[in-house]
Amino acid sequence: MSIFSRFLPKRKPPELKNNIPKEKENIRKTFAVYCAKYHKPKNGKLCPACTALLATVFTKMDRCPYGITKPICDRCDRPCFGAKATQDFLTIMK
Repeated sequence: MSIFSRFLPKRKPPELKNNIPKEKENIRKTFAVYCAKYHKPKNGKLCPACTALLATVFTKMDRCPYGITKPICDRCDRPCFGAKATQDFLTIMK
């Protein structure tokens, strides 16, 4: 305990926010816009290729070793996608 602890307000430890649901929603919206623009599915849903990639992305996010402290996927130092899936994901997210 330091001498200044009597005068300084006590700091709360930083709160960890679970941003994964918000990040998943943003990814889902981006996929919908991309697929509607480039693949033009007839039923208003995602095409099979985008649906498969989105399922892969969500599975990898759920299994992320960082948990709720995970960084944004394109800034992660431990890529969990294969080379093609990573390239496809980054193309859609740009």
